[in-house]
Amino acid sequence: MLAPQTKIILVRSTQLITGALIIVAALGLYTNFYLLDFGISVGFFVLASLSFLMGYKPHGTAWVVLGIIYNPALSLHLPRHIWVVIDILSLAGMVYFTYWATNPY
Repeated sequence: MLAPQTKIILVRSTQLITGALIIVAALGLYTNFYLLDFGISVGFFVLASLSFLMGYKPHGTAWVVLGIIYNPALSLHLPRHIWVVIDILSLAGMVYFTYWATNPY
């Protein structure tokens, strides 16, 4: 079992890496979207496992769903502007969850 401070550090670092990948995907700075989707989906699955470890089951379920949406093996063929909206909404939800779940007060 991980210590609470270790879980908080892992959640924040995973959120930073996954958030950076989402920003790169939303801005179109890197065009290999299969690699970006793979990195984003791995980040969401790691956030899901950490959420389940911390006892946040609804949030963990949401991360699993987002991990499946971004999974390159089960790719959704949506227009670019729809992906940008999904990127922005998932980034906003991820930032909110990270602040809410790791706030010590």
